[in-house]
Amino acid sequence: MSRGAPLSGRERVLVRLPNWLGDFVMAEPALRALEPRLAPGALTLVGQGAHLALLDGRFPGARRLAL
Repeated sequence: MSRGAPLSGRERVLVRLPNWLGDFVMAEPALRALEPRLAPGALTLVGQGAHLALLDGRFPGARRLAL
């Protein structure tokens, strides 16, 4: 299984979260795997305000932008 190039820690990643709640829930493990590989503040989550509220207390280094 190929994992691609490793992250250097200087990358900035914007994640557009899915609109459907089920898809949003299924995306959470990917965020959990991505977040520790990035520097604080390098992850930005974009999605519905109600969905972002579900992540309160999770991913403290991520910026959040409500649609």
